[in-house]
Amino acid sequence: MPGEVDPAKPEQDVIDATTTEDAFVEPKEILAEEIVAPEANSALTDAKPTELTADVNHPEAEREEGREDGQEDGDKTVQTESAPDTSGKAKASKSVPIVVFVNKKSGGQKGERILDEFLKALPKEQVYNLTEGGLDPGIEFCYLQETVIVNGHPEKARIIAAGGDGTVGWVVSGIDKHRNPDKSLTPVAHLPLGTGNDMARSTGWGGGYDGGEAKQVLSQVRRAKPMRLDRWKLHIQGKNGTVEGEKDELMFYNYFSVGADAHAAYIFHHMREQQPEKFTGRTRNKYYYVKASIRAFFAGDHPLNKTTKITVDDESVRFGNSVKTIVGLNIQSYMGGSDIWGTQHAYSPSCCCLHPSSDLPPGSMGDGKIDLMGIRGNVKQGFIKSFNCTGVRMEQGRNLVIDCDEPNYVQADGEPWKVDGPFKMTIDIAEPALMLTKA
Repeated sequence: MPGEVDPAKPEQDVIDATTTEDAFVEPKEILAEEIVAPEANSALTDAKPTELTADVNHPEAEREEGREDGQEDGDKTVQTESAPDTSGKAKASKSVPIVVFVNKKSGGQKGERILDEFLKALPKEQVYNLTEGGLDPGIEFCYLQETVIVNGHPEKARIIAAGGDGTVGWVVSGIDKHRNPDKSLTPVAHLPLGTGNDMARSTGWGGGYDGGEAKQVLSQVRRAKPMRLDRWKLHIQGKNGTVEGEKDELMFYNYFSVGADAHAAYIFHHMREQQPEKFTGRTRNKYYYVKASIRAFFAGDHPLNKTTKITVDDESVRFGNSVKTIVGLNIQSYMGGSDIWGTQHAYSPSCCCLHPSSDLPPGSMGDGKIDLMGIRGNVKQGFIKSFNCTGVRMEQGRNLVIDCDEPNYVQADGEPWKVDGPFKMTIDIAEPALMLTKA
């Protein structure tokens, strides 16, 4: 019966989601609201599961033989309903595996311990080390599973991406690479091991996971709800020919920025590359990020309004002469938990002299729009982080064009670079992904 433990596999206990207490303290960060997928991704709403058939070469089929309908086999999978039977034959209850991808370099090198924890909690074919080529075989394993129904939605597997925000993009890009016609079959949960962990904060998984609770995490992932995540294509091209720092196409999920914030991220990135031994945990990483911000401040980044023009959905956007950073938000967490759009608390612009746009609605990671913000500079960003202020809402839209008449810094999802020359940056909505939000 469901919930029973196979005596032959004592180390792989089945976790009963109805009795296991959550180890995490419920985070205070805002959860992504459930959104009906826009027309940009009809596959998420129109997907249909394939008919389940017995496959003697498939490990799930082998375990089904000689087992009563609905009995657990101890493989730590999400218990679900079988797909509707159109053949008239009775089908056994099926289950969706939870597949874990761990970035061992995340979390101040603590990823190796997290990897060992999940190897003890799950069969080895469901746990993969991203730093040792585990992405492709792990995604292939997901799509070899049979499609079943989970709470009315078709799925093949549920994925845990254990690492920082970049790890989420790494895993979702792996799903893209395999070009399955319906990516909604593999929703992803972000287990936060990185420094900012903004995706995990926005989807309810908190600001950091230090290990020790693998079974509780698996139980929470079983109960999590799939939510649409918009994704965006960023393209940078030199305005007067090819320039260093051009990007043919970059996909991002969380946010992008141009100006002082990206400059600080650029300095931090090079500090970590030169002395990786100093970046051994979230607290130390944040300390060095503050140092990078101070260095960027004294570098004297110029206001953007005299050199930068912004167009959103073919409409020109005005902004004040004190703005040193332009931020485009896709999720409602920035710089390790800052709610600069003002969704979680009252909208209180840090620079009242800018064009007011406070009537713009709260953003969402699945509304098909980028939320465009202005921030005065490095000092003002410190106030945003320390005193829960917001930036200034500028506009929301599906297509952005940013024209810069001089070199500047750009970052997307924490990946910074310098563009050495005038450039034009375009941002357009791409095919969405599916995340798991903590129930």
